[in-house]
Amino acid sequence: MYSDQVPAKDLLVNAIIQRLCSISHQMVILFDHDSLVSSTVVFERIADKGFDLYDYTDNLSLYFYLENKRRMNLESENRRILIRVSADLVNLAQVPYSVLMQSDVIHLRLDDFFTGIAAKAVRELPSQYFEKLYELLQTQAQNLASYSESIDFIARRILGIDTAGISTELQFWAVLFKLHYKDTVLPEFIVNNLLNVGKELVDGYDIDLDRVLKSREYFYAFLQKEWRRFVDKWTCSAEYPRVLPFDHPDLKVYTDNFFTEGLLQRITLATPVKVETSWMACGIERSPLDNVALIQSQLSLLNSQLPGIEDNYQAWQKYAKHYARLLQLLYTQAQMPDIPALDQLRVEANSRFRDWVIKHYDSLSSLPATEPILVHQIARSMAYRRAEQASPQTALIILDGMSYDQWLCIHSELDLSGSKVQESALFAWLPTLTSISRQAIFCAQLPFYFASSLTNNSKESSQWKRFWEDAGQDSNRVHYLRLEGTEAPAIQIEKEINLNSASVIGIVINTIDNMLHGMNLGASGMHSQIRHWLKQGHLAALLKLLLDKGFELWLSSDHGNLACSGIGNIADGALSETKAARTRIYASEALAVGALEKSGSSLLWTPKGIPPQFHCLFAPYQASYLAKGKKSISHGGISLEELMVPLIKINRT
Repeated sequence: MYSDQVPAKDLLVNAIIQRLCSISHQMVILFDHDSLVSSTVVFERIADKGFDLYDYTDNLSLYFYLENKRRMNLESENRRILIRVSADLVNLAQVPYSVLMQSDVIHLRLDDFFTGIAAKAVRELPSQYFEKLYELLQTQAQNLASYSESIDFIARRILGIDTAGISTELQFWAVLFKLHYKDTVLPEFIVNNLLNVGKELVDGYDIDLDRVLKSREYFYAFLQKEWRRFVDKWTCSAEYPRVLPFDHPDLKVYTDNFFTEGLLQRITLATPVKVETSWMACGIERSPLDNVALIQSQLSLLNSQLPGIEDNYQAWQKYAKHYARLLQLLYTQAQMPDIPALDQLRVEANSRFRDWVIKHYDSLSSLPATEPILVHQIARSMAYRRAEQASPQTALIILDGMSYDQWLCIHSELDLSGSKVQESALFAWLPTLTSISRQAIFCAQLPFYFASSLTNNSKESSQWKRFWEDAGQDSNRVHYLRLEGTEAPAIQIEKEINLNSASVIGIVINTIDNMLHGMNLGASGMHSQIRHWLKQGHLAALLKLLLDKGFELWLSSDHGNLACSGIGNIADGALSETKAARTRIYASEALAVGALEKSGSSLLWTPKGIPPQFHCLFAPYQASYLAKGKKSISHGGISLEELMVPLIKINRT
């Protein structure tokens, strides 16, 4: 059962910062054995204390980083350098002797901070709970000698789960509904405890209990099937051995949110039954006229869940999915509904998002890449998975320019039955331009490292192959292809690549980006053209071909897009490094300031991952640097529509 959880107060962060600040050297090498320094909160506090944080990957990149620091004379700013070696590299990293001689070295381990509790139990806990546990132990010291006592304490006081208090099927389902709805990451010992408790309580259901506890996707697939059985029981008196009791108050409170947020899909009834006045109407397919009510419902949800400037990046990832769902509903209407509150929400959400990006975006690039957060981390995550799963073949497909709502449009048209589909939200690279964000994907590096090719994508193929060679792959089995997507890409790939011997493939499909640059019918027109393209079957055939050949598929985008209105060209001649509609990049700060004075309400701000010689100017939300009043679908700026992109992993089940 659930109990009240303990609020965190950043005490662990303070203790970590105190340890780091006790060192006086200009350069510090931190071996982060247990991922204690792996959150944006810690990174931002470290930066506030005068450190520039570098996340170690390899010696060549480290030398490049340090040389650029020296060249830019950043030492004169009295900034110190913290080189962090992450937990997955502490036993592999061979930091150059010359760097070690100039640095002080510090090792951070859980044992240094957590006392009175079994270290094994703490190590099995996901790092996002460390702060809460540390704060509790500071106020309520423990003396838990055994592992079993420690995991029981963590389960009850940190995760709020008392497995001893679960004695009925309904209590068990209520715990699972809440865990998955809140997207709670569970340590293995909690999974095992719930497995032992639940196997008797849910006997008779067609369910793999281990998978339902570990996989959010499998859990919702199970609920989707159970919802059909539940509705059939009530509308046509169907008989089943066991039916999940969705109508109980402890479960009903989550069920309508599952449908509102798109976690479950509404079903169509075989025979018309009037359910409009029943609570079950939330999960029953209605007539198209009722889609306006669905938009209103999604709008209400988004207003209630709007994150603020101090929320974490996960809050914006979750919000971006619901926001995309709203846009998909909107752009599939035959006639755009007039809902003033919708426009107000979009402006307010993007205003908050821009403020959040300015304050927190720079810290995202140092987060561990095991589960990617920024698009340049996709390839490293693929490499980690190949190493862990011994996966023989993997392919990355980038649908250039695809926004999150357009992915939802694509997903609704694809038949992915028989496949396991995992979906998450990523941050693209800013500015959201193909030459920057897509190049970062295939280079698997921050734009800082490809300054010489920042304005073009000519080196992507060699960058992609170099990354995989460094990861231990035979370069002859690594491939890169750029396709238009309108001429049967599956056939093109079979002509170009021996799929039986290939181990890694990177594919760019330009179809959507080509559409948006010639689009005059707005965002609804984009959705219409995408559906028309999908009906030709080219993307479905490509996915099927690769899945049939045994590839694990990773599908993503380099940036989204936004319907804009021109606010006037910036008369800068050839001074700008790029003529993108929603951003300008200048090679000197003076030029950027001059452009800002000409463009009024633009934002002059450059992410730290961009080479320091460049300076970025961003247009306001829904505005472009085109002739006044000119309508376009554009990208390059800071908005939920452009910056948040999907990452989809597809495997044969």
